[in-house]
Amino acid sequence: MLAVTSPNGTARSPALHRKYNFFLTCLSQTNIFVLKIQQITEDCFTMSTKLPRNLRHEQLAIELRKELQAATPGDRVESMEVTAARFGVAINTARMALVLLQHEGWVILRHGNGCFVSRPAPTANRHIALLSEYNLLLSPRGAAFYPHVMHELRLFLSSKAQSSRLYIGHVMSEQPPSDLATSTDFMEDLALDRISGVAALATLPLHNWTSQAKAKGIPIVGMSGQNFRFNGSVDPDFSGAIQSSLRQLVGKGRRQPAFIGWDEGSCTKFKTVVAEMGLTLNRAWTRTSLPPAEPGAGWSDFREIWAACEEKPDCVIFGDDVLFQDALPAIQATGVHIPVDLEIVVLANKGIPLPQFLPITRLDCDPAEVAREMGTLLLQFMAGEKPPQRQISVPYHPVMEEEPQDTKLTTIEAESAWRNGSV
Repeated sequence: MLAVTSPNGTARSPALHRKYNFFLTCLSQTNIFVLKIQQITEDCFTMSTKLPRNLRHEQLAIELRKELQAATPGDRVESMEVTAARFGVAINTARMALVLLQHEGWVILRHGNGCFVSRPAPTANRHIALLSEYNLLLSPRGAAFYPHVMHELRLFLSSKAQSSRLYIGHVMSEQPPSDLATSTDFMEDLALDRISGVAALATLPLHNWTSQAKAKGIPIVGMSGQNFRFNGSVDPDFSGAIQSSLRQLVGKGRRQPAFIGWDEGSCTKFKTVVAEMGLTLNRAWTRTSLPPAEPGAGWSDFREIWAACEEKPDCVIFGDDVLFQDALPAIQATGVHIPVDLEIVVLANKGIPLPQFLPITRLDCDPAEVAREMGTLLLQFMAGEKPPQRQISVPYHPVMEEEPQDTKLTTIEAESAWRNGSV
């Protein structure tokens, strides 16, 4: 029994002694309870509670990886106790995080000697994300460009000893229904720091994923023009192709162009170039209203242009090969003589076959060239370099221009060729 004396050295009464010992016991138990509550509170709220408890060590590992990126191989890592105290987590959580980092090759745990940095920024367990929020697998048609670019991009990255993974969302139109990325696998791997770079194709720069990538220092190269949330972008030079097409048409005496394209952005570029060249701009001769992924969009667009007014265009530029193939039956149904009455220019993708029975002007954009530029730019950002250009335009190249002839197929012939797949 603990001997307790009063300040003047005289012994306390047994009753008082028992009360005093009971008070000390209660105080001790209270302190232990408070400490346990404090530890639980810090463990729950210092680390983010957005992840399940069994993934908390992986979130701690994410924070430690950021610090290890600036470390030198051989450096001693602070003890588990210090790490646990600094991040306000349990020691077992810190231990599991370091074991995970050892498995990934970041650190080496030496029993009885401590933990040491193994090598800087290992990439064996990380990969480049090829992200498409647009669901290419369920696209009814017209999505050949993006799969081709992704295929070529994977080949390019593989040649540079870089692993990559394809992520596909659930969006079935050009505009997503919400402000959140729909590829849950991508968001999970992004949170767990499994991604080293992002190539964003058919994907909008939504805040919920671009902000996370930026916070982790993960570079993003996208499409559809330079965006402040992307590090860089690579796009087909649509404006340059429009300019080249109109110069050729003007050289043939055409000054009343029509345009059928994917979206309002492409139509705006067309109108800008037409105004710069001083050509006739009839707003009734431009169409981008129908969803281009729907079969028949090009057919409907051309019929609307031709029926819009009594005066007719003397040339038309199709901003995509799919829309042109859609419009073939409508073109033939008008009875127009090609190219005598109507010159046709098609901005196409290299490797996509077009009908041979119509004399058209074709300009091709090579998806393989787009992929090479995207891969090169992304690897430069990942290496910490500053590329000379953050926005790259891939030019269209003229393919073939047949000699003008009076070509007029019947509607039945055109529709038969369209259904048989020869166009």
